Amino acid sequence: AQGEREFQAEVGIISRVHHRHLVALVGYCIADAQRLLVYEFVPNNTLEFHLHGKGRPPMAWSSRLKIAVGSAKGLSYLHEN
Repeated sequence: AQGEREFQAEVGIISRVHHRHLVALVGYCIADAQRLLVYEFVPNNTLEFHLHGKGRPPMAWSSRLKIAVGSAKGLSYLHEN
């Protein structure tokens, strides 16, 4: 009851967030006690894979910096709005 209302309130907030450095929420599901958020597909594997993937050359520091700045911009947007 209350947990479901809180979840739906958070979904309402997250669904209105649109920024080029944030992954968009495309849907959600509530089934019994299960809660599921569905985000847009982001290709090219995970950030962890690119930073620490075994058998891969290290990511260039210029790329790491670009990712860090983009992440910071996304977080800044969330905190300001």
